[in-house]
Amino acid sequence: MRSSISQFAYLISFLTFETILSSSLDHAITDRRVSHLSIRDPRSGFGGFRGQKNRATTAKNNKTTTSTAKDTDAQTSLTLDPAEIQTGSAQDGNPTGGQVASLTSTNNFINFCISPLALGAPLMNGTQTKATQSCNPIPMGMMVSQNNMPSAKFTNPVNLETIKANKTFDITMKIKNLNAGNFVNAATNYFSAPAQIDPKNGNVIGHSHFVIEAIDSLTSTTVTNPLQFAFFKGVDGAAVGGVLTVNVPGGLPAGTYRLGSINSAANHQPVLSTIAQHGLFDDVVYFTAK
Repeated sequence: MRSSISQFAYLISFLTFETILSSSLDHAITDRRVSHLSIRDPRSGFGGFRGQKNRATTAKNNKTTTSTAKDTDAQTSLTLDPAEIQTGSAQDGNPTGGQVASLTSTNNFINFCISPLALGAPLMNGTQTKATQSCNPIPMGMMVSQNNMPSAKFTNPVNLETIKANKTFDITMKIKNLNAGNFVNAATNYFSAPAQIDPKNGNVIGHSHFVIEAIDSLTSTTVTNPLQFAFFKGVDGAAVGGVLTVNVPGGLPAGTYRLGSINSAANHQPVLSTIAQHGLFDDVVYFTAK
C-alpha cells in the first residue's frame, strides 16, 4: 500500500513538473523579453534555494550566465548597457545668468532622431544631404585630452603674402597632435562612426582639409557664403616631417583670398576636446594673387 502511495505521489510530482515545463516554454517562446529560462525538477525540491543541491546548481548557473555575458559582444548588442549611461545628462545644468537649460535624457538620447525634436529629418546614415537637414544618431566618440589638442600653422602661403596668379603652388601646413592621413569615404561613411584616439600617443586619428575662399579685400568685413569657395581639398595623405602638403594645380585667378584648415577625425567630424576653453585647432591666413 505504501509503495502504491509513493508511486502515485511521484507520478503527481512528475505531471506537475511537465505542466510547469510546458507552460514556461510556451511563455518563453511568446515573450521575447525572456533571456534565460531555469526550470527546477520537483524531485530536487520546491523549497527555493535552501537546499545544498539547489545552491550548487544556482552557483553553477550564475557562473554560466556571467561567462555568457562576458562573451557577448557589446558592440553588436541592440540594448543600451547601463554602464554606458551618463547620469549627468539627466540634469539641465541649473542655468544662471545668460545660460540656457540643457536638453535632458536618462537614456543617452538613444532615440533622439525619432523624437519630435529631430523635426522628421532622415537619418544621416553615412551620407551627405544637400536638400534638407538630417539627424545623426552616432555617438561623438573620443574627446582628446588637453595635452593632445591639435594645433596648426600654414607655412605657404603665409599671412598677407602675395603669390602669382594662375600659377600652380603648394599649400603647406605644420600640424601637431593629429594622426593625419586617416580619411574614410565621405560619400558613404560621413560622420558614420565615433571619433577615435590612437592609444599609443593619445592623438586624434584623422586628417585635415584645406579650403580657399575669395573675399573682397584684406579689410573686408562681409560675411562669406560657405557654399562658395575657390578651392577645397580633403588631405588624405599623412604629414611628412610634421607638415601636410596639397597641390593647387593652375593656381588661382587674381584676387584676394583667405585660406583655412578644417582638422577632423577620420569620419570627417570636427576634433572635440575634453575642455571648453582652448585655442584654435585650425589656422587661417589671408593672401593675394596677382
